[in-house]
Amino acid sequence: MAGVLAWYCIYGAVGDLRPLVVALAFAGLLALAAGLLNVWAPFNALGAGCLGAAYLALVYSRGEQLGAAAPAAAAALLLVTELAWYSLELAGSAANHPLLLARRLALIGAEAVGAAGLGYLLLLSAAAPLPGGVAYTAAGAAAALAAVGLLGRLVASRRA
Repeated sequence: MAGVLAWYCIYGAVGDLRPLVVALAFAGLLALAAGLLNVWAPFNALGAGCLGAAYLALVYSRGEQLGAAAPAAAAALLLVTELAWYSLELAGSAANHPLLLARRLALIGAEAVGAAGLGYLLLLSAAAPLPGGVAYTAAGAAAALAAVGLLGRLVASRRA
């Protein structure tokens, strides 16, 4: 996933910022590799940060605003970082039971899908006109979040 994001950034960059995008993308891949080889664990975060900076430099080099690909890129970065940290957790642990592994990978995948969905929801809400004004829209968003929280609480209490 990190390689795909780096490739997208490198081959999509144009203009004077292309060397910066290439340097950031390769630095991100190198830092992730060092983190996965257990050189120093925080290299995982540095690698994800460099890949995120490469994506932002790509968008800026194209002269665009953050568009429809931004939530997907953010979810990809989240997935890369979560999987990198999880691989380090597995290296130092004997908890390699297949059911635990499947559950954890499913949760990480669901987290990435949820992050992408939330990103697209925020992108859509930012692009939508505000017919009732900012305060009215903020109250509606707060009510929607409260409803989702209430539903989550009801589901959790039902499982208990």
